[in-house]
Amino acid sequence: MKPITLLCLLSSVFVLMPDAAADTLQMVVLSTTQPSSTSCVAPPQQTHFVAGGGNIYEYFVVLNMKTGDTVSARWINPYSQVVMTTNWTHPLSNPGNYCWTGAFLLPYQYSYSPGTWNIQVIVNGQYLGQTPFTVTPTWQSMSQQQRNQAIINAGLNGHTYSQGTASQSLYYSGLQCKPWVTSVVSTASSGAVSLPATASDGYQWNSSPHVMTMSSNLQALQPGWILQLEESASFIARNKSATGPHTAIVLSVSPTGIYLLDSNWVATNTVGVHFMTWADLKNDFVYYTVYQIV
Repeated sequence: MKPITLLCLLSSVFVLMPDAAADTLQMVVLSTTQPSSTSCVAPPQQTHFVAGGGNIYEYFVVLNMKTGDTVSARWINPYSQVVMTTNWTHPLSNPGNYCWTGAFLLPYQYSYSPGTWNIQVIVNGQYLGQTPFTVTPTWQSMSQQQRNQAIINAGLNGHTYSQGTASQSLYYSGLQCKPWVTSVVSTASSGAVSLPATASDGYQWNSSPHVMTMSSNLQALQPGWILQLEESASFIARNKSATGPHTAIVLSVSPTGIYLLDSNWVATNTVGVHFMTWADLKNDFVYYTVYQIV
């Protein structure tokens, strides 16, 4: 935090009427260039950042600040979750116009959540304003584990699920299973990957350089992999509304079964999480293929 005199008029206002005007957020700048620690000079402004890049630094100016004001900044990811809050802990000892620096996001904090972020400025516990910025992943620069996690993050879309719950609805997608998974992968990869069409047998996809067929050993499944499943005749007989293939993302596995993240299972065109035992999975889906997105 550093005081800054922007206009002589404003300076005189502080002398004559220090409490006449409300705190006002004048500007917010985000940059991979670290701001000066000794002067109020804004770094080059950026609105787009590449996942896996450098730190994202903030610089913002608040006008008409009062003695005793406290300031904080919240970094909000595309799923409306607060990733980090920076608090400047010492209240102001003098009124004035101030620039605020020192907060930044590390690459690991933003790289797994591509999309539109916001940084919010809070004064005395009250929201003052925000500025959006976009994180764009470089799909090929990610490790495979990062890609798998990006798929899960995009599928959850900021929602949480209760581990141990047999079935849980998360949000309405308006899409059936395969179109939804296709949209999730596109979001996770920032459009770098488009899933191929499903083959006529229902449990395989057409070839693609971004799709790798994995082992059919179910106990070897990894979070973020995708299952293309053909429902068995007995399953369709028990569930009259179920017909044909199903596509699901592996959310997690346990010794007794698997948590699947998918659309159009817990409810029509609705994304949810549901648990299946290994026995149920094998009985309900006679044919299946396991894919990893690369």
